[in-house]
Amino acid sequence: MKAALIGDGQIGLSYARSLSKLRDTACWAGLCGVTDGEAIRLAEAAGSPVFRTYEEMMELAAPDIVCVCMPPHMQQEYVLKSIERGKHVFCEAPPAVDADWLKPAFQAAEAKGVCFLAGQAERFAPYFRDMKSKLDKGAIGAPGVVHIQRSAPYPAEAGDRHADAGAIRDGVISRWLPKDIFLLRWMLGEINTVYALNPRAPGVDYALVTLRFASGAIANIAEYWGDAERYRYRIELAGSEGVIRYDSNNTASIEVKRRNEAGDSIETDSPSVRSPYDEQLADVLRCIAENLPPIVATEDIVTAMNIAEAACISLETGMPVHLNGGERI
Repeated sequence: MKAALIGDGQIGLSYARSLSKLRDTACWAGLCGVTDGEAIRLAEAAGSPVFRTYEEMMELAAPDIVCVCMPPHMQQEYVLKSIERGKHVFCEAPPAVDADWLKPAFQAAEAKGVCFLAGQAERFAPYFRDMKSKLDKGAIGAPGVVHIQRSAPYPAEAGDRHADAGAIRDGVISRWLPKDIFLLRWMLGEINTVYALNPRAPGVDYALVTLRFASGAIANIAEYWGDAERYRYRIELAGSEGVIRYDSNNTASIEVKRRNEAGDSIETDSPSVRSPYDEQLADVLRCIAENLPPIVATEDIVTAMNIAEAACISLETGMPVHLNGGERI
């Protein structure tokens, strides 16, 4: 299967690394919209040309699948263009800021006989799989309270939009909250109520979201752009008989630090034989090749986005939003 990648940033680089490893199932056909030097070197090492424009890549590379690795507000155009060309499409969740256009996109893909899949790489991370396994086995009894914290430096492409009301739907809530909702629904089930706060200032976007589950469990999610430190993820699940904790800063047995091309920041990761991005992309390629359902169900991604939209409505009204099966009541 010939695969092309469009996009930049950490997500684009992560999937570029994955494509370079999955040569048994995918031939890297082209790359565009990327400025990261490592991604370009990976493509060239795999014999893949780097194109200046999307149109040039699609005409000359003729890929079977297009991996769209861009910020949510930029993905819609290239997803729809690729579907119209009769290409399978994959993008990391959330695939958009607004979920309303996704249903027509799925219908267009079905009419063209191609797949449109959204991914959630963290679903394949060993620590989340371990948490889910422990919960299913009753290791901490009945789940009661979950605390999640995500933090990272303020992204340069977000700009200074703290006073822009529309930025709520293109900020930390739209980028990160659907991921946490997806993972929490997978582990704890349906969500009945969502309440959100989102104080913002120049260079700061902070969201505090409280979820109440049908089971009675409660999750408090704190998400923060503006930290001086690198990306960090922490989660604590407390149940009637124990606690599970994970901290991305404390679990790596080996850390690899790379200075980026601009020289203004250092990327850190913990190497393994296959990263969650490798597992996610391998599952997508398998589903397309064998006509099988993906591990990350697209309808679950859409439901997570709808619940994140309910959080935005809570911000606007100052009131909790009640849900039934992921839909607002």
